[in-house]
Amino acid sequence: MGGYYISSKSFLSISKSNEGVFKYNYKTYVSDQMYGTENKLMENSFGTLSNQVSDKKWKFKTGILSDKGSFIIVPEDNWEDYEPSFISVGHGFQRGSNQKFLRK
Repeated sequence: MGGYYISSKSFLSISKSNEGVFKYNYKTYVSDQMYGTENKLMENSFGTLSNQVSDKKWKFKTGILSDKGSFIIVPEDNWEDYEPSFISVGHGFQRGSNQKFLRK
């Protein structure tokens, strides 16, 4: 077995509700040449973010990203006076590499 192309793409959408709660939608699509799969939705999760930032980590409170111990890495400047072009998401111990999400 080998020589087959496999890739995944993840998308993260964050919104703020009228009540001030930050919610997210996390989707992962997979393409796998061996099985003839192209951009198949493999993960579609919803959840919320914590109300606080601690140690430059904004933690996911509920949903699959919470289950992975994931958090948004907050830069030293706390995004003062600008909207970032990307955000980085870290995960708990042995739960995967950091992910970089570009602003759309």
